[in-house]
Amino acid sequence: MLAVVSPANTAVPAAPAVCRINSPGPCADPRLTDREFLEKCCRGKGSLNHDPFNLRAEELALEDVISDRDVRRTWTEAELVRSFAGQLTPGTPDGMVELWDESVICIQVVRTPILQTMTVEDMKTTLAQTVVAKVVKSQAWLRHSQVMPHEFVIFAWLPFSPDGAVLAHAEALIARVRNEKDSRFTLRLRIPEDVEALFPVLFGTSGPARLKTFSEDDVSPASLLCEDDDGDDFDLGLYWDMDFG
Repeated sequence: MLAVVSPANTAVPAAPAVCRINSPGPCADPRLTDREFLEKCCRGKGSLNHDPFNLRAEELALEDVISDRDVRRTWTEAELVRSFAGQLTPGTPDGMVELWDESVICIQVVRTPILQTMTVEDMKTTLAQTVVAKVVKSQAWLRHSQVMPHEFVIFAWLPFSPDGAVLAHAEALIARVRNEKDSRFTLRLRIPEDVEALFPVLFGTSGPARLKTFSEDDVSPASLLCEDDDGDDFDLGLYWDMDFG
């Protein structure tokens, strides 16, 4: 069972670096470009981040989004990744599904680094920044790929149930994004039944400083993401046999 704490509708990415760290042998060669690494080491493995905690987080998130709906087709992160000039496009979804009603849903999963020792304001800031960063990076992928989903779920796992003000702050943020910028984005905040299966000991307590932060001003109107499109309707069938690598 998943603890539901929010209604369902409310540069180079880090994943390949993690994948490199956990990859032995030739895949650990630092001279490999992101493109070469993807081809040699991540092809056919679904996720770009092979950390078991991350893999479980993505698996459970996908199950939650699909629920009892009939799925026609699914794509893994490795199938969705795009590259340009030897660099991977940021914001690749962790999965994408097409339902039999022809609706398409992209899913971006994140484990939120909030801590019990944080103040309410710090939790608000951390959760909001996590959500905004995922939206901005996901839009970069949408612009590059020209995929046009009906819904783009930002699925945020929480290690515990924070103060209600923290959740309300995040829900108000995604409501503004939906109403003012891109209505396809929704937010799901969930607490796993087995927290330790997704959040290892000391998760979020240390790590490199973030070099880039985002604000709501960095979120683009949905219309601008297709500004280079030729106006033709998007045909998902064209992508079924394409090599997204």
